[in-house]
Amino acid sequence: MSQGIEWFDSLGQEEQSEVLLFLRHHCAQAPAVAEDAPESIRRAGLRPSVTPIPLPAPRARRAGRCPAGPASPGCWRSTHPV
Repeated sequence: MSQGIEWFDSLGQEEQSEVLLFLRHHCAQAPAVAEDAPESIRRAGLRPSVTPIPLPAPRARRAGRCPAGPASPGCWRSTHPV
């Protein structure tokens, strides 16, 4: 990890931006899977008994396609107008 940080720090500002954009693209293409939950919970420092709650994808929220309509609990549009 330290070698990667040193490498990134050695890049110019424009190159760092390009690298971050490249990484962002790959992260967006790699959705979380159920097997990721235990490790994510551990890293976040949450209790092991916590139950992850899936939320509608941002596009579904913006389009008003929340599970029980735009006013459903946890739906982004219920508290944040588009």
